[in-house]
Amino acid sequence: MSKTFQDFKNGDAEEKVAEIVRDHFTPRALVRYGRGKDYQSGIDAMLLKKIADQNEIREKKEAVTLQYGRAERENRTYGGTFKTTNKDGRQETTRDEKWRDTYEKPLAELRQQSNALATKRLPPSPLGAIHEGIIRHGARPFIDADLPTLPRDRPANEVLESGFKGLAAAETELKRIVKAPKTLAEVEAETKAMVARLVGTGTPLTGVAFRGGRYRDRTGEFIAENTDTLEFPQRSLGFLDGNEATLIPDMLAIAAWLDPEKFEARCLELVRSRANDTKAIPLADKPALIAKAKMKVVSAQRFLMEAIFRAEDERIQVEWPADFPMAIYLGTEI
Repeated sequence: MSKTFQDFKNGDAEEKVAEIVRDHFTPRALVRYGRGKDYQSGIDAMLLKKIADQNEIREKKEAVTLQYGRAERENRTYGGTFKTTNKDGRQETTRDEKWRDTYEKPLAELRQQSNALATKRLPPSPLGAIHEGIIRHGARPFIDADLPTLPRDRPANEVLESGFKGLAAAETELKRIVKAPKTLAEVEAETKAMVARLVGTGTPLTGVAFRGGRYRDRTGEFIAENTDTLEFPQRSLGFLDGNEATLIPDMLAIAAWLDPEKFEARCLELVRSRANDTKAIPLADKPALIAKAKMKVVSAQRFLMEAIFRAEDERIQVEWPADFPMAIYLGTEI
């Protein structure tokens, strides 16, 4: 689990981070690390503003509630005001409660403001991920990476939007490759291997059937063993009764042994009916494809980070992604 900025701020890792930054950062990494700290300062300011606003609303609620309670006691003590209404042809006198609106309406507004503040989302902090990456990188040299060149003939906001879209497309492609199903040929081979294992498991043991018997020297008596039983495989249901496992025949393995050809044919028929090789990727090809897709994700992350820096330089407020690798923020090699 990634550590937050506060984890490092409160822990002994802060001193280690400062040492690595001082002794091993490149000039570019120092500048970009400073921008990350400035971004964190903005988040801290928003948090302090949120806390101050919550305290102010709480104090106002307490003041209105106090006034409300005092007014309610006075109305109960001195009788308050009454109103007369006609109900079913009869005059009815009741206590006038309109005075409550003076307090209930402001309280309702304050509760609404309090709920809005409580659910107000602050931008996630990238500084925790940066510090965690620095600790993991250690005292090894930091090397500046080759960064993408942004198109200067397009507005910063357009470049930023294309950066977010490019990253989303790269991440979607990576997920597609990882989740792509196996090919039908691979599933058929695995199915045949599974049937072979089941046939081996389901083959009965014949040792007990061929036991000849026992001979007692003391009495000279020969005792024949029970030779009419094969030992079929069993599987355990666990310790359902007492200290001994409950065993039942392994019917699936026995069925595979009884008719291997038919069992295999039915299994292959099932997998063939559900196969879709248009979306499949052979398992042997996946590692190379995943590595290539990951490199595209990294390139998209670097492009987006450069677009964010350019947007900030042009006074456009942008929320930093909080889950990038440390090297993306600092512009160093991974």
